Amino acid sequence: MVLAPKYSARAKFIGIVIFAVIWNGIISIFVVNALGGLLHGGWSLIELLFLLPFLAVGLGLIGGAIYLFLAMFNRVQRSN
Repeated sequence: MVLAPKYSARAKFIGIVIFAVIWNGIISIFVVNALGGLLHGGWSLIELLFLLPFLAVGLGLIGGAIYLFLAMFNRVQRSN
């Protein structure tokens, strides 16, 4: 019996790219605001520290998108 994945590699890649674009687009608004405040003498360091986990998730999504992009071209060798 051969098991087939529910979603193709292309569908997974497209899904994570859409989610990453939305996630990073929303987070970038807050990051730009925090960096602007920090550059103009405001105490936005606490805000930047709060945003770090969200930035890490965004970077993870980018890494996941790269991984799934490479997985689309992976040839699986099947033994008979």
